Amino acid sequence: THSLHRRQRQMCIRDSSLAVDDAVFDGALRQAGVLRMDGIADMLATLMGFEWMPLPRGNRIAVATFSGAQAIMSIDAAMGQGLDMAEFSPRTSERLSRVISFPSKMQNPIDIFPDMMTHGFEKTSCEILKALLDDEGVHGIIFIGFAILGEDMFRPMAEVIRGNRSKPVFVSLLGSREDVAVTEDFLRKERIPVVPFPEAAVQVFARMWRYVQMNSLR
Repeated sequence: THSLHRRQRQMCIRDSSLAVDDAVFDGALRQAGVLRMDGIADMLATLMGFEWMPLPRGNRIAVATFSGAQAIMSIDAAMGQGLDMAEFSPRTSERLSRVISFPSKMQNPIDIFPDMMTHGFEKTSCEILKALLDDEGVHGIIFIGFAILGEDMFRPMAEVIRGNRSKPVFVSLLGSREDVAVTEDFLRKERIPVVPFPEAAVQVFARMWRYVQMNSLR
């Protein structure tokens, strides 16, 4: 028993030492201006963000969503990354009111349901994106949608993003693997970053903002 307890203590010390070494290593990477990835999927998402989108000018993000649960997870992820949820300007709120009926659903995150049933997904998504892209208090946008709507329904939204790449825009798709694959392929051909979960988009945006901050200090 004594031998077992001693081995357990040694394992704890060894694990603690590894954790400290990893924290030191992570700090050294930050000081060197190196961004650390958590895996291949994270690296690919980050590459899409840096390659296809402009660097953010601030740390405030806006979320437009079908899913309340996904929106809450996005907010939690943003808070964990030291980001802020954007507060919309009066002009942006006025523009959102054209396609969103309830004031509570015009807040950040924006809930596009059920108003999209009235105005249509294309008009609702495009009006929201245009308003957020024009709002200088919004530095990044995450749009959460269902892939079951098909790639054709995302074409107008892709045109808006293609015509105004003033800030990072990410799309997170929900749906079956087959539906997601089709719409994901279309959006990536349009050079729009697509991630499986909005928390991944938050992480990439945070990494892009961290990169901006690191280079501003050099």
